[in-house]
Amino acid sequence: MTTPTTRVELGDPLPAELAAYYDAIDAGRAGDAAACFSDDATYAVPPPDGIETDPRSVCNGRSEIASHLDQRAERPHVHTIVLCTVEGQSVALEGLLLDRHSGEAQASFAASLQLAGDGTIGRYLAYASPVVHPQPAVANPSAAEPGVAIDKIHEYFHALDDSRFEDAAGCFSLDTLYSHPPYKDPTVGGPGRAEFRGRAELTAAFHRRGAQRIDHRIVFHAQRGPHLLLEGIVNDDAGALLGSFVSQATLDEAGLIRRYASWYTQPGVGRR
Repeated sequence: MTTPTTRVELGDPLPAELAAYYDAIDAGRAGDAAACFSDDATYAVPPPDGIETDPRSVCNGRSEIASHLDQRAERPHVHTIVLCTVEGQSVALEGLLLDRHSGEAQASFAASLQLAGDGTIGRYLAYASPVVHPQPAVANPSAAEPGVAIDKIHEYFHALDDSRFEDAAGCFSLDTLYSHPPYKDPTVGGPGRAEFRGRAELTAAFHRRGAQRIDHRIVFHAQRGPHLLLEGIVNDDAGALLGSFVSQATLDEAGLIRRYASWYTQPGVGRR
């Protein structure tokens, strides 16, 4: 297998097998890509058609992953990683799919994964969406930590789940960018992916969304400088798993959320 060359702009270097996977998949080397996974790995990726929140296409085990990748049509893009966080065996990242010829961004993607004991990939959960701007380096280039981002995220989710919409929006800066997967009700954010710019727009959107009988739970998070990546789940009011999501948040100098981007799929995908 060739030496991985995948570049990371912010955060931690990619673990070796993950970098090797992206290099192999971008080069069309399906066998090398499949070899980066453990024998019993879970590989959950967006389906080729449909909307971004659709159920994942799930492969179980390296042999199923190899078969899936062998049948995968050649893609016109390559992966670049904007932000990566690694804590123990858990990894989360946000990246871009770039046109392999022009280098222009074609889509955003996010992933949460877990490594097996031998360093191979044991679980890989991925999402894709239209390009989300600005990227974290633009949102706040400071290397300092202006606050504990997960505390602000918990404050936001608790307020949102309690239908305290002004309090939820108050966790965000006045000039925030809030990028959300398509809502089931298009009156909340329009057709397709929803983006709200500024706290006033976001507050109005929360009120249009209205009360929801759901509960957000965080299952992994890691912060680097002002930038946070997390994986979470959404449960219904009976505690049953509804969906899985990955989010990226960047704090401003006052510790408010200046950029928030989230990706979601239903049903959820369990962790190892």
